Amino acid sequence: MKKIFYFPVMVALLAFVCNIQPATANPVSAAPDEETVFVVVEQQAKFPYDSNTLMEKLTFNAKDIDPEASACRVLVQMIIEKDGTTSNHTVLRGGSGNEKIDAYAIEKVKEVLPAAKEPARQSGQPVRTKFIVPVRFQ
Repeated sequence: MKKIFYFPVMVALLAFVCNIQPATANPVSAAPDEETVFVVVEQQAKFPYDSNTLMEKLTFNAKDIDPEASACRVLVQMIIEKDGTTSNHTVLRGGSGNEKIDAYAIEKVKEVLPAAKEPARQSGQPVRTKFIVPVRFQ
């Protein structure tokens, strides 16, 4: 019986000490402006492929692109616009160290994912969001 009593008391004390705000004090519920790019959204954009199919379509042989290239993974970041189209494709973390591989990764992401079936949503409204796609070179 004592354990059941102590848990709510400890949670309340922790919330008081850490100054945790209730969920209703979330400033994100305000309508976003046209230029805001969200990183975390309530509903992610939906693409025509599941994650396994997407990884199959974005796996390539590095030697076919550049004979001096080695196996690597390139992270391509893009922005999914309110209408679902993609833009601002960039390579993150210095890429593979091979300009041909990085350029090929961006080209293939644009080809495989030209647009989302549904854009990301925040508070029920379509919003711009960042999305990162790994491209694997074997």
